[in-house]
Amino acid sequence: MLMFDGINESGVNKKILSQVQELNTQGIDAKLILIGGQNKNSESPYAGSPHIIWKTMTENKNNTVFTPIVHSRKVAGIIRECIQDLGPSDILYIRYPLLILFCPINFFKPFRKCKLIFEYNSILSQEYLLTCHYLYLFFELFFGNIVLLQADGGIGVTHEITEFNRKRPGSVNTPVITISNGIVVDSIPLRSLPKMERDQKIILVCVADFSPWHGIDRIINGIARYTGSRSVILHLVGGGSEIPYLRNLAVQNNLSDNIVFHEALSGPKLDKVFDESHIAVGSLGMHRNKLSESSTLKSREYCSRGIPYIIACSDPDFPDEFPYILRVPPDESFINMEQVVMFVSRVFQDPEHPKKMRQYAIEHLDYSNKVKSLKTFLEERILKSDEIKT
Repeated sequence: MLMFDGINESGVNKKILSQVQELNTQGIDAKLILIGGQNKNSESPYAGSPHIIWKTMTENKNNTVFTPIVHSRKVAGIIRECIQDLGPSDILYIRYPLLILFCPINFFKPFRKCKLIFEYNSILSQEYLLTCHYLYLFFELFFGNIVLLQADGGIGVTHEITEFNRKRPGSVNTPVITISNGIVVDSIPLRSLPKMERDQKIILVCVADFSPWHGIDRIINGIARYTGSRSVILHLVGGGSEIPYLRNLAVQNNLSDNIVFHEALSGPKLDKVFDESHIAVGSLGMHRNKLSESSTLKSREYCSRGIPYIIACSDPDFPDEFPYILRVPPDESFINMEQVVMFVSRVFQDPEHPKKMRQYAIEHLDYSNKVKSLKTFLEERILKSDEIKT
């Protein structure tokens, strides 16, 4: 597997490392090629992993108009070296997209021996349009199909994303499969249950790198219009492009005391916020990306921690009747906070709900189960494809 821009404790990086570690547990020799990351002597918690191949790059001290070109050439050189070391029985697994600027000549099918797999996590053209990343949108629209033509297989995290990419001109003859996101449940602590009293505050928490598709404005506007007897507090943990807008929205609605902003937290500090919260907030704006399904990592963390949560989309890993998810309409309406308060009160009638949620996560969300499907797909649909042809 290949990853860019260093290792930290973000959900995406945890996911990739977990995939690599679980593949090794299940008998596949998997390595993570880390491009542009911290060097192996850093204090990163993953620095001692035997599954990481470190490929660091010297950074340019002076930024000029040519810096992006120089950077892309360095990345392309590292990818070229990696592909040269891989043979017919090897697979290079990349989280899509890989910009055409990063593609060395041996990335293309006629010039390499190894197999190439893309993992699809969104419909990127919609995402780039929503976030005004027009340069990336240009590359996706004009070069995306060329890049996709090079893939020997694809993996989507929802059926909707899989079908979208399967129908693209560059993927029509490529085997694809849907494998929803997973999590290492044992790496997530089970939360302590806060007390629930009639006159107590209702505390919500959302952990994210905040973007428009998280839909947090819907919650803030809902709190502003809530007239119930309870005080509602929302903790937002993390950064992201949406934070300035959300701060302004909180001020405009006179909610400076109700909306609490935190920088990215981890370890005991993050655990404390969860232990004091009654309900978490998942993605409430996936419809802004023209999506009706999601397979977000934070939903899996919420379930593993044992905290009920709100979403505005379907999730392939959770049935509609799952009792610990409050599903709200996938539109621009404000979140009905009276409905949220009633949901929290109902769930808290069962003090065992954190343990029940965690057990569900162990049985349905853990990577020990997810990677079995990935292993089967790679072995039977990708590596055996040449045998079938001959």
